[in-house]
Amino acid sequence: MSGIRADWLVHGCMNLGEVPEETRVSLNIRDSISDAYGGTRFAVRMWPRTGFKNTIWWSEKDVAPYNAAYFLKVDPWRGPALYAGITVEKGVEDPQEAMRRAQEKGIAAKELLLGKGWDWDRAVSSLGVISSPLGRLVRAVGTEIYYWLEFGESQRDSRYFVVKKDGLYQRGGFRPVPWDDLREFASRSRPQDWGNMFVAKAFSLDECTPELDVSRVLEVFAALKQIRDSWRGLAKLVPAATPQME
Repeated sequence: MSGIRADWLVHGCMNLGEVPEETRVSLNIRDSISDAYGGTRFAVRMWPRTGFKNTIWWSEKDVAPYNAAYFLKVDPWRGPALYAGITVEKGVEDPQEAMRRAQEKGIAAKELLLGKGWDWDRAVSSLGVISSPLGRLVRAVGTEIYYWLEFGESQRDSRYFVVKKDGLYQRGGFRPVPWDDLREFASRSRPQDWGNMFVAKAFSLDECTPELDVSRVLEVFAALKQIRDSWRGLAKLVPAATPQME
């Protein structure tokens, strides 16, 4: 099984084609996640659609891609960094705006319009009780966890947090902030904006030199499984043993 290579972080993209298919990161992680869910089939999505990839998502084959997913992302813009975690998307709430965008993209408006089939509302609701599970997560992975929200096509309405052993911090400051700040920001009305919520551990270039073993990514996914499953409506955020993905 191949790992995540340091030069992928340096170049800001993953050269998956240089790895034989039977040892490819995207497929091996997919199979491990599937095993952790009792054989449920998971799909692999990547971005950008053509060329070298900087982001990979894994989610159940039978659910829409905007619902809660595991992800792996090489930062394509700033310094070398790798993020492994979970994410969920918020759709447009304004039907007319959803229709306008759908016409531009040549897709059905329901693919953009936030509705009952989306996981977003459960993810926002979880913010009222997420401090304890995230505290356990920080202890499980042995380092801080990043939590960020981005809204709008240019992510102009975004906020970035870091979860440490002693609480929640907004990036750009050194004093803990109330967890209600995170929930209030995520809950604001943004009827015309698409949005994303992310929870992730960052891996440095040193940690990925010469390569990062896939088991390290699976450890993060396993530690996040309870939160991700609560977003999917498969579980509640209650104290539980950390599941394994091997």
